[in-house]
Amino acid sequence: MKNLRGIFGVLHRQERSGSDVAVNFKKTALHVRNQPLLILFALISGIAVVACFPALPEQQITTPIAFLLIALLYYKRFLTAATFLAGLFWALLYGWSGQANQLDPIYEGRDLWLTGTVSSIPLSREISTHASYQRFEVSTVSLRLVDNSQTISAAPVTMPKKIRVSWYGGEPVQAGELWRWRVRLKSPRGFSNPSGFDYEGWLFQHRIGATGYIKKSPENKLLERFQYAESIPWFRSSISKTINELIGDFKYSGLVLALINGDRSNLDRSQWNTLLDTGTNHLMVISGLHIGLIAVFAYRLIGFLLCQIRLIQRPSIGRFLNIPDPMAVQCWAAIVVAGLYTAVAGFSLSTQRAFVMVVVVMIAQLLGRNIKPFNSILLALAAVLLLDPLAVISAGFWLSFAAVGSLLYVFANRYPADDGGLTRLWNQWGLAQWAIFIALMPILGVLLLNVSLVSPFANLVAVPVVSLLIVPLCLAGAILAPFFEIPAFQLLTVANWLFEWLWLYLEWLTSMVDTNWYPGGISGRGVFLALIGVILLLAPRGFPGRGIGVVCLFPFLISSPNSIGENEVELAILDVGQGLAVNIQTSNHSLLYDTGPQFSSAFDAGSAVIVPYLRDKGISTLDLLILSHGDIDHVGGTAAVLDKITVESALLGSSNKHIATLINSLPKQTTACIAGMSWQWDGIEFDILYPSVLNDQRENNRSCVLMVNSGTVRILLTGDIEASAEKELIKQYGKALKADILIVPHHGSRTSSTQAFIELVSPQQVIFSSGYKNRFHHPNTRVVDRYRANNSEMINTANAGAVVYYFKTSSEIIGTDQLADRTLSRQENRRYWHRD
Repeated sequence: MKNLRGIFGVLHRQERSGSDVAVNFKKTALHVRNQPLLILFALISGIAVVACFPALPEQQITTPIAFLLIALLYYKRFLTAATFLAGLFWALLYGWSGQANQLDPIYEGRDLWLTGTVSSIPLSREISTHASYQRFEVSTVSLRLVDNSQTISAAPVTMPKKIRVSWYGGEPVQAGELWRWRVRLKSPRGFSNPSGFDYEGWLFQHRIGATGYIKKSPENKLLERFQYAESIPWFRSSISKTINELIGDFKYSGLVLALINGDRSNLDRSQWNTLLDTGTNHLMVISGLHIGLIAVFAYRLIGFLLCQIRLIQRPSIGRFLNIPDPMAVQCWAAIVVAGLYTAVAGFSLSTQRAFVMVVVVMIAQLLGRNIKPFNSILLALAAVLLLDPLAVISAGFWLSFAAVGSLLYVFANRYPADDGGLTRLWNQWGLAQWAIFIALMPILGVLLLNVSLVSPFANLVAVPVVSLLIVPLCLAGAILAPFFEIPAFQLLTVANWLFEWLWLYLEWLTSMVDTNWYPGGISGRGVFLALIGVILLLAPRGFPGRGIGVVCLFPFLISSPNSIGENEVELAILDVGQGLAVNIQTSNHSLLYDTGPQFSSAFDAGSAVIVPYLRDKGISTLDLLILSHGDIDHVGGTAAVLDKITVESALLGSSNKHIATLINSLPKQTTACIAGMSWQWDGIEFDILYPSVLNDQRENNRSCVLMVNSGTVRILLTGDIEASAEKELIKQYGKALKADILIVPHHGSRTSSTQAFIELVSPQQVIFSSGYKNRFHHPNTRVVDRYRANNSEMINTANAGAVVYYFKTSSEIIGTDQLADRTLSRQENRRYWHRD
């Protein structure tokens, strides 16, 4: 307790005179008036800066860092520098331990026996109407190679502590169960693009050292039903099961479950889109606001009960309780209840931050300290980073702390106007929504997330309804469900009914106007000015220069990306895994060739890769969408693109069941892709070479083949054509097929890229768009050898990430020299958790 008093003594408001401070400075630097803030900033900065490292230094640097840290601590005047170094050292240790936790690449693609405990709520997803899979995390007990005799007694493999696996068509699993499976694993890997979600970073942050899938095997076996070490995931899974049994057929049961234990696996996609469009998605998980409300409720309830006990004045009860400090009981009750709710939520980032804030406030209350609001949020921020040094790479980290910080900035040390009625309501509630909306705008823009224009109005109603009515009903129902089903069912029914009425309001808001705004291509200068504008706009009434805040926001509000200049063209082959998506942009036009794969009903390349990229480039309208053919790895992201981006016209290489589902969504100007079509955009020539009208080939060989000629560079896009289509192209075009850049046919399949085709095209650079360690083994080794024999430079998106070229349509630099003006995303955006 003395140590706690010392720590919190640093943060409380000091009332000493200047001379007292000077005396204490000689004794210890901790009591300098401004030192606490500097120390916290130094610790936070030291931890955060490591997340920017493209690679970690060798671990031999540990010894000199330790000696330097000890030396700095010895001289108290260097306490701030020592704290920065300590944060840096801690983040390095975190990074080294995470790298050591990853699967050795030599075991990738090999059969392994995995014994482990299911440590997360299994997520069930449909691949199609007849197929589904489960995805879950496994805490590893043992990992062994399958030897030639197929036994389980092979040599052990150095194993990651946690593995994420998918089980296609497997038995239902529950959190807490111990299983043995036959698996295929690979090192953590994700898409690498100029913009979009960093899946590798997410896996590293969650200490997942491998991903893979479970193979069909008679040896896949449930060993034990429950493992105590995974009691929290088991408890969360049990809650999900109980609630689904009670109200699984309710329209908003997924939202109810998300509020009870943070399980979003049952959320309807259309409902989630409504939440995003209205900026209320933060309410449909266990948010920091809910943790705080639960803590306050526990604090007040215990205080009320203790007060009632004292009023009873029964000696027997008094002797039994013997509570010398009732306030301490209230504080610890608030901490325990908030901690339990945080555990039920799965220790998500927002709940961690809120729980730390609760702990800070309650301990300060215990010690009788008055902590400044900004000191408390900095302390919470430092605590979250100590627990999770990579929290800085998640959007939730910035959004949650920015929201809390904006509220503190607006309300701390200000006296509300003594008005009644609507004015008082605005000062107490409406101003909070306005502050959060203004403060989060620049951050949402930087993160390429939508800014909901109706967010203040939606949250004005949704926050009190959800937090004060629906959440208590859901929690009460969850507590009663295992013991009293009827009362629990009634409470949850009322919660579902409130959701119905709330949804009518949210859908009314979205029907009025286009609620979303996607700022894109924001420069660093624009973001800086926007932050200055936010500070000025949210300043107290009468603050000098407050109106300048609107002017500072102008560059952000009217932001546009660095547009392609005249006589320029940008070619981007995006990293979408085993599939294809290519964007071609001229000064006034944009073309998208294919939309990548769809992996499940809830995840596709369109929403995960293409739309964020187009938004970052400031592209809200596509002049032309070309779907080379109907395979799901080429058209899987189309629905997401059509939903978020305006498409003026489209060309279809072929039609099948996947294309049929999109027909009603495609633009009116949609026609078949036929050889002979051609057009010019800003000096760039586009020619459709294939297929012909009379083509009766099967699906792959009806792919739409496009030649792009910038005047200095020729680019050939081939879809999934195979040997017979290549032969037809050679016969029809001959030497006119020559190109500088070739998007390799069919991802490098052995059925394509014939020797005659390669020799005639004679590309300087070839791009394989394939998935890392894909099950088709693309590109085929024989195909690679053929391109190597042609002296073509080969780039694989699986290893290089997205490949982006910049060409001039009229330049003294022509042909091969221009091909050097390119960026490889995995190299350009590399961080230390990314693997080669």
